[in-house]
Amino acid sequence: YPSGTTATAPFSPGSKDHGDDKPGNAINGILSDRWLSQPIPNPLTIDTQTGITFDAYRWHTSTDAATPGRTPDAWSVEGSDDGVTWFTLDSRADVAFVGTGKPVGPYLLRPARFELPPEHWAATNATAATLAGVTAQYLRFTVHAVRNEVNTSDFGSSGFSFAELRLMTNGAPVLYPAETTVYAPGGSYNSLGTYPFPPERVVDNDVSGSSNNRWYSDVMINPLVVNMGRPVSFDAYGLYTSYNVANRDPVSWTLEISNNKSEWHVIDCRTNETITTDRAALAGPWALDIPAGQLATDVIPDASRTRIAAGATLLLAAGALETVGPLSGTGTVALAAGASLTINAFEEAVFEGTFTGDGALAVSNGVQALHGAALDGVTNLVLAAGGILTGDATHDGDLAVSFAGGAYRGSIDVTGALSVAGDAVYALPEDADLPYTLTLFTYASADSATRDALAAGAETLSVPDGYVATVRVTDHSATLSVSAPGLILLLR
Repeated sequence: YPSGTTATAPFSPGSKDHGDDKPGNAINGILSDRWLSQPIPNPLTIDTQTGITFDAYRWHTSTDAATPGRTPDAWSVEGSDDGVTWFTLDSRADVAFVGTGKPVGPYLLRPARFELPPEHWAATNATAATLAGVTAQYLRFTVHAVRNEVNTSDFGSSGFSFAELRLMTNGAPVLYPAETTVYAPGGSYNSLGTYPFPPERVVDNDVSGSSNNRWYSDVMINPLVVNMGRPVSFDAYGLYTSYNVANRDPVSWTLEISNNKSEWHVIDCRTNETITTDRAALAGPWALDIPAGQLATDVIPDASRTRIAAGATLLLAAGALETVGPLSGTGTVALAAGASLTINAFEEAVFEGTFTGDGALAVSNGVQALHGAALDGVTNLVLAAGGILTGDATHDGDLAVSFAGGAYRGSIDVTGALSVAGDAVYALPEDADLPYTLTLFTYASADSATRDALAAGAETLSVPDGYVATVRVTDHSATLSVSAPGLILLLR
């Protein structure tokens, strides 16, 4: 601790006179003295005077005869910059007694919430406010506790063991690339690596359950670092238990990711998980649920099927240009000023959510459907090369539609002015029942050029023999009709 650090507690040292058993003893570096507090709870507040950086902590049990009955088995650690607002950094419960005068920990910090930069977002997880998947080259898996930390049964040994760290996407296994390597500072069975249970076993894609197919570490804090050789995407993970010794099953751990082994990001923390006692069996899987940030660059793969879940928001920063795959879900796309979202609609999907803000939406390379969608944040709708927009939507405001190689067979109710740029092109459903009628747009107003463009689009529509396409344009609507021409009689 820095010079000048103080330690205080509301009840100091306790409800009785315990002499020198004061709070300051908890931070003085002397293991032969102690802090003794009679009441519980009695939070110990440590003021370092200046901010300090740390990622783990540990404490020591006392050495007196009463230690077993007084040693904490549950606690929480909080941090603050002002002594008023506190944030939980870690919490533990049901921690086994390790003996008198023994170290407890170290424990890595496990904050309740964590941010993940967009470059780690996976191809299937563009839900923004919370992410369901990640992309990374490096993993770091750190075990904090096992089913029985004292290991009083089975082989009576310490440490942990498991057979495979399984990555998954959409419920299917994600196999480790052939170039995957691992490193654990504690070695295999022990720091000397004298037994044939090396950490490489947990990334070998083998879950057969054979006796040697496991990693056994006899040191508890032994983070496993996995280098997959290239970025890999996954949205869940699980653990395969070893073929024996249930006491060594991990029950508390932290999973982190990185692209450079320097900056690590926590993606999941687990404490006292209920792990199956079956041997060579899958524990989990645990789906990822990570707070995200705002997209400023094109970070989601262009072929990413993108679902925005209910309550989630895909945030595009000002000026961001983002391309995603087929768009679905009922969540929100928030477009900051000048932001543009392009949908690479290589397979049909239905979006039922909302666009907010002030940006552009483009559809290309296939059919993108809308169903009850609100396009209020789309000021410019672009039908790009090969793109077809279908379905129904509303728009509260003015909407500009640009035909740039794409086609339209939707129905949008615009409360403001509608304007059209480019040559309007319409498309019929493949299974359209003829005669066919579709209200293309309703609007509060449309200038003459827009009305002419809407009407002219009927001329380019391919229809079956014996049918004619027309677009009836009024001051407030444009309606497409495909019907057989009627019989005209000339009477004199």
